[in-house]
Amino acid sequence: MGPEYPGIPRPVSREYFDRVCSDKFIFDADGLKRELQHATGAQITRAWVQKLDAIGHQCVVIPKQSGHIYDNM
Repeated sequence: MGPEYPGIPRPVSREYFDRVCSDKFIFDADGLKRELQHATGAQITRAWVQKLDAIGHQCVVIPKQSGHIYDNM
């Protein structure tokens, strides 16, 4: 990232996120992870993109207790 990729947003601090995103959508990833127990990496990635697109909200929070995006170990 940086000057050579001007269209890519930079990471933001927690303080900035909280200020800009006063209305957050809390997404519980556990249900999606259960659906993806035997999925390939590509299927997992597509499923996450589809779920996040379907939410239609710019400020999405995944609680820490949800663990990893996908963990089958």
